Amino acid sequence: MTSRERLLLALDNKEADRVPICGYELVGWNMNDWYNQCASYKPLMDMIREKTDCVYMAPLPRAVFRGQKTTAETWKEGNSTFTKTTYHTPKGDLSSLSRRDEDIYTTWTLEHFLKEIDDIDKYLSMDWSQEDIPDLTELAEVQKNLGEKGIVLPSIADPICEGAELFEMSEFLVFAMTDTEKIKSFLDAIHERQMFYLKSVLDAGVRAGVNLSECLFRLCGPEYATPPYLSPEFFALLVTLYVKDAADLIHQYGAKIRFHSHGKIGKVLDEIMKTEPDAIDPLEPPPDGDIELGEVKEKIGEKVCLFGNLELKLLEHGTSDNVRDFVIKSMRQAKKGGGFVIMPTAAPINDPLAPKTLENYRVFIDTALEYGWY
Repeated sequence: MTSRERLLLALDNKEADRVPICGYELVGWNMNDWYNQCASYKPLMDMIREKTDCVYMAPLPRAVFRGQKTTAETWKEGNSTFTKTTYHTPKGDLSSLSRRDEDIYTTWTLEHFLKEIDDIDKYLSMDWSQEDIPDLTELAEVQKNLGEKGIVLPSIADPICEGAELFEMSEFLVFAMTDTEKIKSFLDAIHERQMFYLKSVLDAGVRAGVNLSECLFRLCGPEYATPPYLSPEFFALLVTLYVKDAADLIHQYGAKIRFHSHGKIGKVLDEIMKTEPDAIDPLEPPPDGDIELGEVKEKIGEKVCLFGNLELKLLEHGTSDNVRDFVIKSMRQAKKGGGFVIMPTAAPINDPLAPKTLENYRVFIDTALEYGWY
């Protein structure tokens, strides 16, 4: 059975020949990705290509907006690169500051665009009408070249993903609880724009010849409203209806949606199910999460494909026996009946890759192959 067939069966909550194994951000067949450019990752990426099932994280074209006037200034200090970005809005400037360090493939935001609740008015005063028509020719080509090696996974954001990231996290949470009406109207405006963009992407996919029935859209952002950050009532208000709208539109085009949320999802699992996802990730175990994989399987496993729940910190810091035992436990909890893809909850961001991490990935993959057969 091919990886493509195996993954599609899992998404239909059916048993394949074995449980699919996914490397998450480690996309073996994206040769332009930094993981495939770093010598220290070569043994791991070779293993990923040889033994796992590719869920290809394919970027979508960014929307271009008519009224967005932006300037950026970049400079270096030691091993760090700093970037100050400024939005020039009709109601005044908004600026952010970020830092990127050598050999660490992530970006830290040191200063956020929105500092006060009234900065929302500045942000929304820009002309957010979409100027360009997305071109999904590249996605169609990626899907064609990937063939039987896997499926494609474009990512989209929900309103709280965009809205919360514009603020420092604690400030956003305070505003959400103390000025809820303002935050809700802010997310409403973002949602309207995001839905226009999503429809334009889906239409572009049809024009480009993308097989949308074999596309799995990852929707990011709900984790900003999970407990203990916000209550289930706030999750229902600031997440559920927006995601349901996006899921409905994606389903109209025959594609599937994967609900992405780190953290403690146990108390909002009913709200998540109201959005009608086809899959959910990354299902972190306690104590980072608040619900065991087996309980998730029992509650929603007949309707939703489960992606997870092997934590990166176990791969980076655990013993080989720890990793092997956890993989066996995950298989026992979620393998039966299909609808399970074993996957780490994140991926390393450092170069060089630690030998311990490489060895633990090998144990993870080999154990999954040993215990994943139906």
